Amino acid sequence: MNNRELRVQDLISGFRRDWKLFLVIVAGFLLLGLAAGFFFSGRASAEGSGSAQAWEPVDFAEVPMGITYYVDCYDYIKEQRKVLCSYIDGVRNDSSITESQQEQLLEMKEEILIFDEDELVPIYWDLNAPDAFYLPDELRQSTLAQYRRERETLLQNISKSEYARSLLDTVGGLSTSDAAVNEIYASILSQAAEYRQLQLDLEQLDTRLNLLENEYPALRQASEEMAQRLDDAARALDARAEEAVALLEEIAQENHLNITFSAEQEDVTVQIGHTTRPATRQEAFTAFVIFFGLVGICAGGFFVLCRETSSYKKESLQQ
Repeated sequence: MNNRELRVQDLISGFRRDWKLFLVIVAGFLLLGLAAGFFFSGRASAEGSGSAQAWEPVDFAEVPMGITYYVDCYDYIKEQRKVLCSYIDGVRNDSSITESQQEQLLEMKEEILIFDEDELVPIYWDLNAPDAFYLPDELRQSTLAQYRRERETLLQNISKSEYARSLLDTVGGLSTSDAAVNEIYASILSQAAEYRQLQLDLEQLDTRLNLLENEYPALRQASEEMAQRLDDAARALDARAEEAVALLEEIAQENHLNITFSAEQEDVTVQIGHTTRPATRQEAFTAFVIFFGLVGICAGGFFVLCRETSSYKKESLQQ
């Protein structure tokens, strides 16, 4: 059996002799790569990876109906505003956020703070005014019954306080070493001291009862206007939240992030998952061409080497 050791010189000689054939083979494989890239690059590519969790619109259905309903709605909007700011801050703290993206997020947060000043602060002062009273229409009858019961209780407490004041006027200052007597005397003092506050509570309660019984149309109109203001504020917050989520979605696509958040009571948790960069259609097409080109080079080199070896055998046989 005639064996021959292959050398680099054999490969060089083969290229010199059959370089045209080598180029034809490489070109053929390149054409195959171009065809494969044209037909299959779409399947080999991946869409841009990254997403940001959508914003759930402010829904007052989550606010329990009660006498303080409108105040609770205001607090609910404030909580949602805080959630949105925490959402933005959580993304800003990620290491992949660029300087320009930081500026965009800061501008978005400033818009939310401006919303707070323009929309929420005026509502806060109106809700917390000394004579402020707003009530949903469906709570009128139940509130009337509750306030009447509270009025009876207030009158009883005022009567007790007046009696305690009369006792103090009769007894005057008391100084004794008996602990039980001192305890009773302290209780009478505390009850007498409540008299002024009880009177103020009664005045406020009578004012509200008068609104509910005799001036209800005005109260209902003021309450409806407050409800509309709160709804407008909620929609304004939703609009800014949609803008913020659109920006976060764009950043998530650029930085290949999966962004989610969860809000439980007063804690807002932002979770950011980093993904690998996807391959585009152009990159997949280039990969096909390069792969087939390399295969063509290997196949052409192998073929010219085989021809060189075959010619060497023929020369040996002739000799």
